[in-house]
Amino acid sequence: MSVRRLDPALAQIARDELAEDSQRLEDDLRHIKEWLAKQPHLRARNDDRWLVAFLRGCKFSFERTKTKIDLYYTLRSTAADVTLRLKPGDPKFMEIVRLGTSLILPKSKDPLTPRVVLLRPTVYDPNKFHIADIICVFYYLVQILVIEDDTAQVIGVKTVVDTKGTAVAHLSQLTPALLKKIVVVTQVRTIEGITFKERSRPASGLAFEAIAGPGLESKPGPSGRLRQINVALM
Repeated sequence: MSVRRLDPALAQIARDELAEDSQRLEDDLRHIKEWLAKQPHLRARNDDRWLVAFLRGCKFSFERTKTKIDLYYTLRSTAADVTLRLKPGDPKFMEIVRLGTSLILPKSKDPLTPRVVLLRPTVYDPNKFHIADIICVFYYLVQILVIEDDTAQVIGVKTVVDTKGTAVAHLSQLTPALLKKIVVVTQVRTIEGITFKERSRPASGLAFEAIAGPGLESKPGPSGRLRQINVALM
């Protein structure tokens, strides 16, 4: 079993709040792998680190884990214009990474707080990129963080959205159909909460929040530590 040993404090939270049993973990992973082997419609990863992230995100409920895995792979077809729009290593993908539209912030001094990703969805040229490109890169970076970082798996990931610089050209790309896909795609991962930050109060920034905000449901991460979306105007 290739699962990292958790820090003692994280292990305690995993036991108390996620129902993780280290003595049973190998059997739990075997159960999910056996289920995947019987799902011919799913071409799914079955390595331990990948599957334990789903188990922790679903508090070790087999049924919730199976539903979430199925949804994850379903979205690769039904929302391919977001999930498969770009691939890591593509020149366009790397160009967006360098723009800093999605930034994984350093770990907090308190190890028991969520990891934070700063999403700046409007710091791009809408004549060159599309909002779906930006969300695709965000989607992959959060996915990598959740797989590689134990705090992200156990405590969760909080996204801070900075809407500074929002223009009409950005808003025109965010259609209702695309927004619906973005909401589902982002919430299938371990997301603790969404915070909107706007350094001033231009109408365009507030409009972005008004369009995106209602679709983003309040959703606690694995530990249940955050229970609402925070909207902060700076």
